[in-house]
Formats: sequence, C-alpha cells, structure tokens
Amino acid sequence: MFRTMLVFSSFLLALAGCGPSNESSSEADAPPSNTAQVAIAAGPERRRGPMRSASAPIREPSEHPDEPRRAADEPNVFRSAGRTGPPRVSSASSFQPESGSTTPVFFGLMHAHTMYSDGSGTPEEAFSRARAAGLDFMAVTAHNHSRAEGGADETRRDRVLIATNTDLYDSPDPVTFTRRLTINGIDQMEDVTAESLITAANDVTQTDFVAFFGQEFSTISSGNHINVIGAESVLTIGNGEFDQLYTELADVGPGESPPVLQMNHPDIHRDLFYMGANQDVIDKMFNDYGFDEFDRDFEELVSAADPLVALVEVLTGPAMDEELHPTFHYPSRLVHANDFYFYLIQGFHISPSVGQDNHYSTWGDSTPARMGVLAPELTRIALVDAMHQNHTYATEDSDLRLEFSINGEQMGGVITLAADDPLNIQVHVSDPTEPTTSYVTELFYGDVVPQDENSLNKWILDDGLAETFSFSGDGVLTFDEYLASGEPEFFFVSIQQSDGDRAWSAPVWINHPRQ
Repeated sequence: MFRTMLVFSSFLLALAGCGPSNESSSEADAPPSNTAQVAIAAGPERRRGPMRSASAPIREPSEHPDEPRRAADEPNVFRSAGRTGPPRVSSASSFQPESGSTTPVFFGLMHAHTMYSDGSGTPEEAFSRARAAGLDFMAVTAHNHSRAEGGADETRRDRVLIATNTDLYDSPDPVTFTRRLTINGIDQMEDVTAESLITAANDVTQTDFVAFFGQEFSTISSGNHINVIGAESVLTIGNGEFDQLYTELADVGPGESPPVLQMNHPDIHRDLFYMGANQDVIDKMFNDYGFDEFDRDFEELVSAADPLVALVEVLTGPAMDEELHPTFHYPSRLVHANDFYFYLIQGFHISPSVGQDNHYSTWGDSTPARMGVLAPELTRIALVDAMHQNHTYATEDSDLRLEFSINGEQMGGVITLAADDPLNIQVHVSDPTEPTTSYVTELFYGDVVPQDENSLNKWILDDGLAETFSFSGDGVLTFDEYLASGEPEFFFVSIQQSDGDRAWSAPVWINHPRQ
C-alpha cells in the first residue's frame, strides 16, 4: 500500500517543535494619491467588456489570437446558471488606511529542478541558494519518469534521473553517481557524490527555512504535469494514469496526511478549447490531470482529485531562462489566472501558487515572484496544513502581504449561507517596502457549475468581474452590501500595484464544502 506520511512521519514530528515552461504585462497608470475609485461590473445585460476604473489593469490579448477564446454570443457562466451577477443591495465599498497585518505570512516557491531530472546542480545547492535569496521555503520536484531529459539541452542531458537511480531520491546515505554528457560532440564524464533529495531537504530544514521534496508526475502530452509534494519513494505509476495516482495517494493510514498536489502550468485552451488544425495537439486534448479517465466529466474528476489537489500555478517560470530578473512582470503565456478561474467553476478547491520551474541555477532569484502562505509558524506541518486549507496567494512582489476574507472567514475557507444573507468582503493589503504604493483591486465571483465535455464553456476572469476599486497605501478594503445566492459559489480578488506587480488571492467558497 502506498504511503506518503509527509506530515506525521517521526522526522516531521521532531521538526514540529522548530520555530519558523512556457515563456510582462503592461503597467497600469497609478491612481491619484489618497483617492478611491470604484466601478461595478454586473447587471441584467451582458456587457461586451467589464466596467472598470480608468486606472484598472489592462489585460493582454489572448496568447492564441488566431483562435477565438469564445463565441461572441456564448453565454457566460452566471447567465447559464440563471444569474446576471452577484446579488447586491447597494454600492458601499470603502477603504480604511491601516498598518500591516500581524498574521504570519511565509514566502516561497513550489516547483524547481536539479540535475536529478533535467535541471542543474544538486538539491543541496538549490536549497542553499533559495535560502540565501530570502525564501522561507522551497520545493525541489524532480521528474519521476525516464523520459525527463527528452527536451533538455546538452549541458543538462547527463543521464542522471531519479527514475533510473531511485537512491538519488530517497537514500539515507550520500550517493555517488556519474554524469555522462556529450557537449559539442565530445563525450564527458563526471563523478559526483551528493545527498539524496529527501535527505538534503531534511538536513536543510531549520527554524528559518523549510525544504520540501517532491516529484513532477507524468508528461505534458499525457495529461500535463502535476507536482506531488511529500511522496517518500519514486512514483512508478505510468504517465497519464491520474486515476491510479489519486487512488494510491489517497490511501493513507491513521495519523497520516495525504501529499499536497499542484497543477503545474495549466493550459485549458490547448487541452479543452483548441480550434486549430494541428493534429498532434488535437490527439492529445481532453486529458489534463485525468479528465479523459473520468468520462471527461469534471464532477467525477473533482470527486477523485479534490482531496489531494490543493494548488495551481498562477505564475510559472521562466523555466529555461538562465538570466536573473530583479523585476519581472510575467507575460500572458506564463500567467494562468484564467485557468485558475475555470477550474474553480468546475468545483476544485484550489488556491494560487508560484513555481519558477528552475532548470538552471536560479533557484529563488530568477524573479521576485512568490507564493505567500498564511500559517501560524514556519514548519512543514504548518505549511502543509495551510496549503491543504488553501491559505495561499500568488504575487509578483517578493514581500506583498495579501489577506482576503468573507464574514471573517479567511481565504481558503468555506462558509454556509442562505440566499440573501449579507456578505462582508474584506481585503487587507500591505507592502513593507512600498507602503505608499497605489492599488487597483478587482473582485471576482463565480458559480460552481461542473461541466462535462459536451457542455464546456471557456470561462475566463472577465466573466466573473464584479467590481474594481482603487486606493493608495496599506489598509483594508471592504466590499460591502453583497448578498449570498444560496447556491455553491466563490469570491476572490486580484490586485495590481502602481509598478505593475500583480497578486491573486485564494477564494472563499460559499455552500461548497470540500470533498
């Protein structure tokens, strides 16, 4: 029986006592200082474009301009569910300046590679560099299969893989192995002795840094990649066999926690809505994260995967970039906010993550992007629990603090409300290095309406834009006077600073309990 024992292994219990691939968006003009602007974007008539304030962020066009994202007469999710927008008594949003929150937030990354699959360097080097870059935590996630080096350049194609030498993943003792490279037609060999991924992660985890070990399961053509954080042995499940993956990983014993799974670089356009003529793409559609194995029905897929899949990469990469970018605004092809929104509508309880997907020695300082985790302390146990509870957000700013709540329930939470119950929606933002920056905040909402292959709509963020509000400085924004629908739904926010840095919160779900 497969065991993951990430959180409750004896090693982790000892630690519990410790203290804490694809390749920027245009910057919005800053709103006037000390002003608040609001625009409401919902009503009985479907708008051709969401109403927004003059300083609201302008999204880039589709990364596939030759392929329509949706038909002009296609109904949006709310109209198809019998709604025209979130019920509201009146417009009563307001902003109150306030100093930074005292809620502990930890910053890190959940997707990186080393020479143990198709990357560079050793796990010790990766964790050391990430720690020096100021991260509180990082995960190294080696590809679990033997085809991992298929796309690697000659400097990384060294035949060193956890799939063919499992000691690289889980040996308690140092491992000696040989790198075999062919560079410019010349064969080269190098003997290396290093710790296994699990041992390196355990050794480096201290009171000020937490290292995670994991694997990137499957191939892009076999259903995309999904990170499995905390598996204690190399996964031997076949590429694309997500039904078996979910079944085995859910089979944990008393006192054990399942691993954290993360959807890596999602691409609903290519998997579900591609309208081009490339037969190779067409042949590989409808399989991401196991959609094809569950009768191409999201209700069935979510039922199996929801207890495990907690994170989705909203920002990914730049995976193959050897350059360091002290400032970096992710281009549209590396931003997966629309995919995040689509999967929320299908019923997943997922929250935003960030993975630089490093394949070179750029761990932690490739870009300033981070995943923020709201957790009581910096331990593996606390961080894993927070991820399972979706207390996370994604940000392009390395120290931006973002909290989102409804009726006092922190982002990631689930509340039960009857139709027309009032919603007190609050957003708390602060930036210790930019305390006077300006913000544009967008409130999004959606109905949970799982679809199957025959009823899919390509819902995107603009379909769920409820309101835009601009303000300056640290403080609390309140979206008030909204009402619950009485049906399963969710709300979350995105924000953009005056320098163009963006962030996305986790949702709060209403009437949609976890599986």
